[in-house]
Amino acid sequence: MNYYTSLAVLLLGLCLLSACSEDEPEKENELPVALFAAAPTAATVGDEIAFTDQSGDNDGEITSWAWDFGDGNTSAEQNPTHTYAEAGDYTVSLTVSDDKEATAHYSLEISVTSFKELWTAQIGTASISPSAPAVGADGTLYFGSQDFNVYAVNPEDGSVKWTFATGGKVRSHAAVGADGTIYVPAQDSKLYALTSSGSKSWEYPFEASIFNASPVIGSDGTIYQGADDNKLHAISSSGSNVWTFETGGKIRTDVALAKDGTIYLASQDGKLYALKADGTSKWTYDAGATLNASPILDDAGVVYFGDDAGVFHAVNTNGTAKWTFTTADNNPFLGGAVLGTDGTIYTGTKRGGLTSAAIFYAIGADGTEKWKHDFAPDSEEPSFQSDVLGTPTVGADGTIYVTFNDGNLYAFKEDGSIKFTYKVATDDPAERWDQAIWTSPALTDEGNIYFQDYSGNVYGLQVSASGLADSAWPTRGRNLKRSGL
Repeated sequence: MNYYTSLAVLLLGLCLLSACSEDEPEKENELPVALFAAAPTAATVGDEIAFTDQSGDNDGEITSWAWDFGDGNTSAEQNPTHTYAEAGDYTVSLTVSDDKEATAHYSLEISVTSFKELWTAQIGTASISPSAPAVGADGTLYFGSQDFNVYAVNPEDGSVKWTFATGGKVRSHAAVGADGTIYVPAQDSKLYALTSSGSKSWEYPFEASIFNASPVIGSDGTIYQGADDNKLHAISSSGSNVWTFETGGKIRTDVALAKDGTIYLASQDGKLYALKADGTSKWTYDAGATLNASPILDDAGVVYFGDDAGVFHAVNTNGTAKWTFTTADNNPFLGGAVLGTDGTIYTGTKRGGLTSAAIFYAIGADGTEKWKHDFAPDSEEPSFQSDVLGTPTVGADGTIYVTFNDGNLYAFKEDGSIKFTYKVATDDPAERWDQAIWTSPALTDEGNIYFQDYSGNVYGLQVSASGLADSAWPTRGRNLKRSGL
């Protein structure tokens, strides 16, 4: 091999050695792709929304997720869930990072409403507003009508399951017993016991009509029913009389049953009676004015009720006054009261006169006013009774639902601000009586609320993801069955 050939071979070897020792150029990182789905994207306050990550990275993997739900809350989970406490439109954003610290971003709009309309149904041919819906174990809604009928209604769509004809108007609410028996009083002076299929088990006669007073069921199955004969009747589960207690006035209220067996009864003679389980008197408290609002109890046994002179009373278990609260215009308390979890009392009034306002109150457990909402009289039709005649209902999230004669369902926050209003009435003054609402809403464990207006329409709304507040008395009749225990 000559000199030049050797040099060429050497140069070629060096070239090959140099090429082999060079690093290949590094491949550029592909950016990740951020993506997610949400279900549902149109929700109601309290609904749980599930977010499912669908992000990817072609040349690596996603290593972190940063969620912003648009309401001040965040999450680092891959597939989080979230519940919104307020209605509104929210932008939910997700930022993902890959194993090379590259990021990508994606956002989605979520709409949250205070309520969702489920259905509206016309039931019967007359007003059903004074009667509050009672809810059976299977969710069936039971209420009476001024067309003399009792209706069992499907909560899914408002269809009527069955109808039972009484001999008079039904203004009181039904109560459902532990065995599913439905007890309904009517203005034909009878209490009816019905099976869950709508057949009559028995009827109990009274000496006078039953107007607004509703049955309450004791732990032993005894039914307590007041009437315009001035008497409270204790009735066995088979329909026979156990005892009667006579007052000095008509009884148009429900009794309240205490844990120790005491029965508290409010009469139009202006007195609150405390009775033993055998129907004999323990003591009497003189309110000094007609009583048309049903008494309620807190966990300590304190009795609360309002009178027609605009005074709200708190009475100790020994019959002494704990405190009284008086409205500014002596507005009568005709609807009932309920309790929040902190002991706050919620109740409404009738107007004190044509120019005064009906008022919805939040009263502290110490008898002081926490807040109030004035319902001004109708300027176009002053004679229209813009009153709070129904009993409120308190939800597990603290929302207070109350119906009003102006044809609205109001949802109040615990601070007294209005969460939302659901209007059933038109703006035509001539139609307002038919669209007035006197009832007490039923709020189920599913977060659905049911109520009816004066013309016989029943409304179903989804308002939250949970039911009644865990308080001593969150709704009329103490529970969904309206049984009083």
